[in-house]
Parts: sequence; C-alpha cells; structure tokens
Amino acid sequence: MKKNNGLTALLFLGFWCGGCAGVMTKPFPYPTSNLNIGITDKRSDNNDWAPGSYHLPNANLCIAKGQGAGDAEDAQALFGILGRAVAVGDLAGGIKKQLQGQEADLSFDLTAVTRQCLGEELAPSKGASRFSLDQNWKEAPLQITPYAVLSFVDETKARLWMVLRVEWVDANVNQNNNWCCRYIVGLGEPRPLTGENGWAYNHGKILENSLLSDTRLAVQVMLDDLNGKLRTAAAPKESIVGSWMFYKNPHMAKVRILKSTNDWDIALPLVDDIEYFAGVNVLPKNFALLQSLPEN
Repeated sequence: MKKNNGLTALLFLGFWCGGCAGVMTKPFPYPTSNLNIGITDKRSDNNDWAPGSYHLPNANLCIAKGQGAGDAEDAQALFGILGRAVAVGDLAGGIKKQLQGQEADLSFDLTAVTRQCLGEELAPSKGASRFSLDQNWKEAPLQITPYAVLSFVDETKARLWMVLRVEWVDANVNQNNNWCCRYIVGLGEPRPLTGENGWAYNHGKILENSLLSDTRLAVQVMLDDLNGKLRTAAAPKESIVGSWMFYKNPHMAKVRILKSTNDWDIALPLVDDIEYFAGVNVLPKNFALLQSLPEN
C-alpha cells in the first residue's frame, strides 16, 4: 500500500511508538510486573487511519472507502499536491454524503465500552490479576486508545474493525517507552453503511452489538498477550491474502498465526509499524486463503 507523505507519517509514528520500526511484532517487555491500565479519551489520528477516511465528528470511528492512500497518491502523481488534496477531500466527502446525516447512528462512546469490557475481565470473580484499571489514564503506564474503522471491501459493503491501541508510557517524562501495539478484531460480515441491515440501521443497533462483542474479545486477547501467553517463536508463518483494515482490495501479508479456534485466527502481520493494520489481528475463518511460506 502506498503511503501519503511517508516521511511525515514515519515521524508521527516515531513519536508515539518510540521510533522503532516493527516494534508491534515484539512481545510486551514487562510480562510480570503489576501495572495500572488507563483508557484514554484521545481521538485516533493520522497514525491510525489512511488519508481520505471520514472521521465521525462525535465518535472515535472512521470510515475508509479508498484503497488505503492509493487514490490520493495517484491524484498527486497526475496533478501534484493540489490533486492529492482534492482526492482526499472527495473520498471523505463522498462517505459523508452516503451517510445522509446518519452519523449519530454510528456514534458510540468507545472509551466507555472498553472500560466496561476491561472491568469485566479484571473483576475479582475472574481471579487475581497483576493489572488494575486506573480511572486517571494520564497516570497509568499502560494507556489504551480505542477506535473503530468501517473499511470498505467493495463498492457497497464495509467490514467493522475494533481496535485497541496500547502504549507503554513512562509517567515521569510522559514519553513512550519503546513499546506499543494494536489489538484489532474484525469478525463481523461486511455490510452497507445505510439501508436495511446496514451498520446505521435501527439507530446502529447492529454496530453497537458488534462493537461490544469485538471489544470484549480484543480485551481478552490483549491481556493474554500482555501476560506473555500469546506469542511464541514456534508460531507458524503463513501468507494471508485478504482485505485488511484500510485495504479495499485483497492484499497479501506475511504473518505468524498465534492461535486458532473453530471461528477465528489470531494473526500477527510481519510488517513495519507504519502499516495501518500492524498489530495483533483477530480474523474470521472466511477472511483469507492461507498458504504456508518457507522459513527464511
């Protein structure tokens, strides 16, 4: 996938991810310490969503209809910087027009949803945990920023991806401590934005239910990973061809399969952090064709 202003994006990513390409492929470096976790109210930004995406004004959800940044880059190649700016504006504007004023039906408080799911997993009935939920996220060394993406897979339907972006922060200097990861869940079938059984239908009830179930699973996967129970050097390497988050057309990525169940697979793409889908991905069984790749 082509990237818009690649140097700028890398500089942004270096700020919140410690400047280390591929750090999301590495395990959490503190698998035994007792730690507080905070859930931020920050909005996702250019590190997390591709140019031309439409970011809902009152929710941390963006909608992406272009092929990553490709549409904008092609316009820039033909018409220069102005062409790129017009292309980006057209993509986002087209999505807003398609919603026909139904943004409110897609606007949910993802911070509250994540806090609910994390609180359930850290409840005493679940057993002892080394993690505690800190209501003041700015004081927590582990900070979660939840956001969601409706990423089109064809001209009419979009798949929902729920994302937890996790950062390890040194509270003394308020800087990242060279580790971050995304936990990305996209298990629902792609749907139209509007119309009967679309994401906005019935005041977004389908979206609301999907966000809750996907967030619950994302939290469980995140805690397993933070506890050192997910990544192993023996995880098999595969190539997956599918419509990843922000990829409208199928795209091949080399991954490690960290876990498989009857319903989904947990895949770790072996890509640079600059990729929007870098991080731990929970994928449905019908997401892609898997083909074994030889080890390097």
